[in-house]
Amino acid sequence: MIDFKQYITELRGPKPANSNAQHDSDHDMVDVSDDGVVRKLNSFLGCIAEMDHMLPEQTISVVRRRLASIGLTFPNIDVVEDSGNISAPLTQFGGRFGKDIDTPHNEFVNDDGISHRVEGGRSINFVYEKKENGKFKVTAEIK
Repeated sequence: MIDFKQYITELRGPKPANSNAQHDSDHDMVDVSDDGVVRKLNSFLGCIAEMDHMLPEQTISVVRRRLASIGLTFPNIDVVEDSGNISAPLTQFGGRFGKDIDTPHNEFVNDDGISHRVEGGRSINFVYEKKENGKFKVTAEIK
């Protein structure tokens, strides 16, 4: 008979003490300053291109909900043509507002929560086009 602690260890395997991730590969997926994390996110977004979509707006909405689970948001995007390329800036955790270590006493930090770690911040790019069958091919990539 094994005790409870041993059962949990065998079930989950060793993990860092401060990790809430189910798997080691899920750890720190919110660190969008790391190019490896962006590569993993783009791999996930690449799965979108494998399917045809009814409307690009629906696909953009699904991407918005999925990225929101790791704290990334982007402004509303209006699709007005049958094909196009749209880019939108990403914001992480609603951005930053307040004081930083080197902020003057009469100023505030007010940014996207990413640009202080990545020069110029990050953006998401959507490319969409209408196919002959009336459906859309949509690709998304974080840059």
